[in-house]
Amino acid sequence: DIIDDIHEPKLEFVTAIRYATFLEKLSLEKLSLEKPEIKKAEAINTAKSLYLECLEKAKNDPALAELQDFVYQHLGKCCMRRGEFTEALEYLNLALELRLKKNKEELVDSTQLAITVCETKKRSLN
Repeated sequence: DIIDDIHEPKLEFVTAIRYATFLEKLSLEKLSLEKPEIKKAEAINTAKSLYLECLEKAKNDPALAELQDFVYQHLGKCCMRRGEFTEALEYLNLALELRLKKNKEELVDSTQLAITVCETKKRSLN
């Protein structure tokens, strides 16, 4: 379990989130590999798995609870990039709910923008 290897929970947690974000972005790059579509799919699937693992840690560890909105936001964006718009909206709305409680305007604005983009993309498929 990647998240259990470091002694400082918050540092470890943020490192795992950054790694997942890196993998997610890697999946969007135009890679000149033999089968880039497979490598991209593996990267984004791994990113989602890491976000889900981080979410469980944040839910179960009081020291990480304050970071749940951060994970929900990234997980929502990851799902959106995978075309999983309904799931993405669920995570983004959970992030928004937590961010409204934090009363951090820039975080609320960021999440509201992501929700708008996701809703637009979802409608364009219908």
